[in-house]
Amino acid sequence: MILKRILLSILQNVYYLFSDFHNLLYDTGILKQVRCQAIVIGVGNIAFGGTGKTEVVSYLGKTFLNSGKKTAIVLKAYKSKIKTDIVEQNDINAVIFDEAALIKQRLPDAMVIVAREKWKGAVYADEKGAEIIIVDDALQHRKLKCDFMIGLYSPFSKFFRERFSALNRTNLVLISKLELVEESQREGVIKKVSDRLEENIPVIGVRYELDVPEIKGPVGAFTSIARPDNFFDLLKGYGCQLELTIPFPDHYRYEEKDVMDVCIAMSEKGIKKAMTTEKDMVKINNLLRLFEKYGVEVIPVRVKLAFLDELNQLDFILKRRINF
Repeated sequence: MILKRILLSILQNVYYLFSDFHNLLYDTGILKQVRCQAIVIGVGNIAFGGTGKTEVVSYLGKTFLNSGKKTAIVLKAYKSKIKTDIVEQNDINAVIFDEAALIKQRLPDAMVIVAREKWKGAVYADEKGAEIIIVDDALQHRKLKCDFMIGLYSPFSKFFRERFSALNRTNLVLISKLELVEESQREGVIKKVSDRLEENIPVIGVRYELDVPEIKGPVGAFTSIARPDNFFDLLKGYGCQLELTIPFPDHYRYEEKDVMDVCIAMSEKGIKKAMTTEKDMVKINNLLRLFEKYGVEVIPVRVKLAFLDELNQLDFILKRRINF
């Protein structure tokens, strides 16, 4: 365990050196940024996943669509899953990758773009007439000039791509995963983060709520998100009698063998209901017949973004800083 921590610390410092040099090139103007006519809003973090960017992107997309703005969401293609530089996610059944399909399912009126390079996806959306372009995981993507940057920070993140000071490049910081912090300690966590930032950067606390149906009896759960244990713990917190948990790697592409393994593991424990996230559900739609074959009912769980303050400062700040 100690050796693992030392290796992770060394690797993290290597990332810091690379990001410091990368940022220096942009800060000094040696590397130039690409600008769009549309308003570009970036959502990013300094950690490796697990802060809830997808929920924030979905929330922002819904907000701007409801205001009548032509909105585009830009996401990066993972592991060269697309054959061209840019692909639009139009059919949720033809999953390019999980986040794109999930966002398109939630926001059917949005232009959802998957690109090998995010700046190219943003330029594509700009040329297609988007008024608002929301770029996922944008904090380290310095080539694209963002008009407004939202940084996410979780007190539970352990491995970082950039130093904490990188959050000073944002216009707003969201402290996420506060549902896992004791209510009496949440304000203290927000203040601690705020004190480490430069002046005039607003800090807002958010939490994630699960829309969990009431289920009696034992259930299983499987997921392929960055922090599977958080999902499982939340299910238990909602009173689910969780008898079996099966984590998969983040952004995992399920195959028939995986479904069979899940179903066999559940049948061995006499479990007939399996819970998973919305993000996982879009990836197994074409495999549901196998669950049915084994007599297993799959129940998707919706994750919702919620705010600690009733006034919802996020909407207030967006309306003040962005004309919509």
